[in-house]
Amino acid sequence: MSGPLIARSGFLASAAGLAAVKAGRLYPCSTEAPYSYQGYAAFLEGLVANLKKAKPLQ
Repeated sequence: MSGPLIARSGFLASAAGLAAVKAGRLYPCSTEAPYSYQGYAAFLEGLVANLKKAKPLQ
């Protein structure tokens, strides 16, 4: 996760209780919004790749 997202007040406290966080099942994210279709395509390809690697929580 990038700095600005973590710096938000209370984010870490509320995110720490999530099952995915407890299991360490996180992937990098960007707080920058893509400004073109090509940018969104790259963002979605990365998201799909990470989702394909994901395993269900027990």
